[in-house]
Order: sequence, then structure tokens, then C-alpha cells
Amino acid sequence: TIPTVSKRRIPDVMLFSETPSRFVLEVKPEDSPRILRTLKISKHPAAKLGRVQGDNLGFQFRGKTLINIPVSQASETWSQTIPRTMEGTP
Repeated sequence: TIPTVSKRRIPDVMLFSETPSRFVLEVKPEDSPRILRTLKISKHPAAKLGRVQGDNLGFQFRGKTLINIPVSQASETWSQTIPRTMEGTP
């Protein structure tokens, strides 16, 4: 379960909501249990969201695929959104 302050568990909020107290941390699979344990001991809500594998980025919610795109497309879109917006190009 993704830790949230709100009880609203709708996909767009869970995927795109940003708050100063929420961040994503990428770790090696073997380090995940130790890091989650450390965060729990220090009373910081934490959850494993998924794992990186293959060439696609995918998210599911209640058994439905919400996003399934190539990592290259996600990376390019992420890195170019602000420059394109500033230039006024789609």
C-alpha cells in the first residue's frame, strides 16, 4: 500500500500526486528489506511500489493496467516536458 495522508486511493492521485513528504527511492533488490525496516524503525511510512525490470514501465491498479509504455518513451517525455512547455511546443 502506498502511504498517503488521504483515504482517496484513486490512480491519478497515487501516481501523480506530489507532496513535500513523499519521494521515490530506487534501491537494489537485496537492500530493500533493510531500508524498509530502517524507515519503519524511524517511524517514516514506507512501501515497496514495484521493481524495475525489462524495457517497459507499467503500473497496475486493482488488476487493471493503467500505464504500459517503453522506458525510453517515459524517460524522453519526463526529460523534455519542461523544455517543450517553455518553448510552447507539444
